[in-house]
Amino acid sequence: MVSNGRQTEIHTAKALVPELSAFEVDMAIEKLKGHKSPGIDQIPAEFIKAGGIKIHSEIHKLIASIWKKVELPEEYKILSSILLSRLTSYAEEIMGDHQCGFPCSTSMTDHIFCIHPVLERK
Repeated sequence: MVSNGRQTEIHTAKALVPELSAFEVDMAIEKLKGHKSPGIDQIPAEFIKAGGIKIHSEIHKLIASIWKKVELPEEYKILSSILLSRLTSYAEEIMGDHQCGFPCSTSMTDHIFCIHPVLERK
């Protein structure tokens, strides 16, 4: 877009959100925990995992359709897992090193250990 001789950049969320891949769906299916009661869809995780390529492909089509409509169902385990995976990697990019205790790979223990002598001196 050009305005008053200057170029103005337009940022939209669409550019940041790539299409849903079959690999993401497969990884989310792999993460499903077995021997748990099924969710609102009443489909046990074991059935989804054992469904093979055909079931995984159909689930990918269903979730891709939901993804494009931007209308999320109340509960859908596989889609929730994909969203969590995408948001976690984005959050890790924008959080600084000072954010300890929140990311999975960090702990506040080291920071408490380091600050403890400083607080004792006061």
